[in-house]
Amino acid sequence: MFSDNENNKWFRVGRILSLHQDENYDLDDFAEEQELDKESKKMLKRLDKVVHTDLIINYYEEDDQKPDKAVNIFVRINSGGTYLSFSDILMSIAVANWKEKDARNEIYNLVDNIGSKGFNISKDYVLKAFLFLYHKDVRSMITSFNNGFIVKIEENWEKIRNSILSLFDLAKSYGLTDYTLTSYNATLPILYYLYHRDIYEDFATKKCYETERESIRRWLFSILLRKTFGGQGDAVLTQARRAFTNDIETELIKPLNDFPVKEINTEIKKLTDVGDDFIEELLLTQKDSRYSFPILAMLYPDMDYKNNNFHQDHLHPASTYDKLKQEHKDKFGWTVYNSILNLQMLDSNENMSKNAKPLDTWITEQTKSKDKDRFIESHLIPKVNYSLENFDNFIVDRKKILIEKLKNILN
Repeated sequence: MFSDNENNKWFRVGRILSLHQDENYDLDDFAEEQELDKESKKMLKRLDKVVHTDLIINYYEEDDQKPDKAVNIFVRINSGGTYLSFSDILMSIAVANWKEKDARNEIYNLVDNIGSKGFNISKDYVLKAFLFLYHKDVRSMITSFNNGFIVKIEENWEKIRNSILSLFDLAKSYGLTDYTLTSYNATLPILYYLYHRDIYEDFATKKCYETERESIRRWLFSILLRKTFGGQGDAVLTQARRAFTNDIETELIKPLNDFPVKEINTEIKKLTDVGDDFIEELLLTQKDSRYSFPILAMLYPDMDYKNNNFHQDHLHPASTYDKLKQEHKDKFGWTVYNSILNLQMLDSNENMSKNAKPLDTWITEQTKSKDKDRFIESHLIPKVNYSLENFDNFIVDRKKILIEKLKNILN
């Protein structure tokens, strides 16, 4: 305790609160030691009672009646109990009023079925799909899941479920995996297209949809590389959906003969043509990273991706990097040697045959009975000396080819 210039007594509250840790604790003894007058002693006892005896509930009265805000507050203050996320609560509300089906089992069975295809979606994805297909607001909000909306979801559940299954059959046919499908939100415009056009049955395999599948593939891979749905995903989803309808509540869909790539890209405000700098950054993507597959799949669209019958291959083999001239190592390093600039996509059998052969040897063998110009053009290989000693010229010329091709694809 100490006194200020006006002779007011000040207690160190932390010291007083710690008195209970002393087995010989006695507030009267403490007051006597501090030579407290009657009024000061009364105040000290009141403090002690408030902290150690009175049962007080601290609360803040929230005037705002928004359910989403209340749930967010609950999630924060419940952190010390059994953990419940916002999506857990949203899920409970979404499935509580299904009349005929066990909604929770239906949704989790769907998640498991998609998992068996190699994609780890969650209940959050399914809830977001409900909103994207049927609600004017794609944001995950408590108020969105009212009785009318929930009834509509249950009535159309089989169609929704089958459309989502078809969507991931399609993604798998593109050679995508959970690792390389870097944005699940990017698939929702495709889901909307399959669902509202009623073309989801066997969409991944029917010959009549071949042109549409290729159009969707090019768009999806481009969107993944641009990372369009990162960050403010809900805003981009809202913009993308305008390509299909301006009146989501009446379920109208604009007349479409194909997946509306141009319309979606026009609606997404931040989607602009990409330049050389962006593409040069893409070309430094490393082998077997999350983005190397979509880049190479766009550069080599004719591979058998449906059966995962493809390999990412170093043109100049990885095993020969140590033999690279020191001046080339200093200039380019492993970052360039292991990047798209020195990679191609090969049929798995073709790649096993190539193995670690030097590039010049492999090209000579492959073109003995083939048109060499056509072969190197199809493999996006420049017309240069293919020896390892000429690595610098090879990389510079190949970079020009890849920039031009990606610029045409992405734009």
